[in-house]
Amino acid sequence: RCAMIAGIDSSLQEIEEILPRVKYLAEKHGGFFAGETPGKNWLKSRFNMPFLRNHFMENGIGVDTLETAITYDRLILLHGKVISAIRKVIPSASVMCHISHSYLEGASLYFTIIFPLDTKDPISQWKSIKEAASNSIIETGGSISHHHGVGFDHKEWYLKQIDPIAKNTLKSIKKTLDAKGILNPGKLFD
Repeated sequence: RCAMIAGIDSSLQEIEEILPRVKYLAEKHGGFFAGETPGKNWLKSRFNMPFLRNHFMENGIGVDTLETAITYDRLILLHGKVISAIRKVIPSASVMCHISHSYLEGASLYFTIIFPLDTKDPISQWKSIKEAASNSIIETGGSISHHHGVGFDHKEWYLKQIDPIAKNTLKSIKKTLDAKGILNPGKLFD
């Protein structure tokens, strides 16, 4: 089963036009309108999970998240491939996913992974999960990152994905603004 919490960011007039269509589509597909409470509760508690991460890990439960963005025509394929890739590494992993942002062309998928933690070597375990998921994202045509940015953890896949012209442009900007190379050396480009 799935749940959808929809937020409409627009003028009151546009919200009044859009909301009945959202309700209609939900009902057409077996859903129902539950009012504003679920959305308000989500807004209040959405940042609580990161604070539980360390507590989970101390109790042998691994938790990680990852994000991507892809066009709608490949969204379902990518969703399945990422989950399959993660479960090949850890068959008992619970992999949840939600759409965090939607656009005219596609959407951002945000995955949450919960798994039995290898307390002897959690870093290797995490790297295996990251590699499997990231490879499936790249192979399916998804973006290695979304609004959280690339970061050092995604460098390997980012360099496979970035267009050479874009890469050279970014390197030129970095060289111009940081001629001595003191700001985050080697983080994205060597």
